[in-house]
Amino acid sequence: MADERGVEAVEQWFRRRGLPAVVRGRPAHLLVRIAPAVVFIGGWRVLTAVLSAVDGETDADFDR
Repeated sequence: MADERGVEAVEQWFRRRGLPAVVRGRPAHLLVRIAPAVVFIGGWRVLTAVLSAVDGETDADFDR
C-alpha cells in the first residue's frame, strides 16, 4: 500500500510539471498540448516542398 501511494505521488509530481510521457495512462489535454508542434512540423514540410518545387532540388536546377 505504501509503495502504491509513493508511485501515485511521483506520477502527480510529473503531471504537475508537464511531463506526461513518463506517467502511465493517457494524460488530459495531450492533443491540445502537442497541436502546436504538429502544426509547425506540418507547415515546415509544406514550406520546404513548395520551395524545393520552385527553386529545384539541386544547384543545377536552381541555376536554370
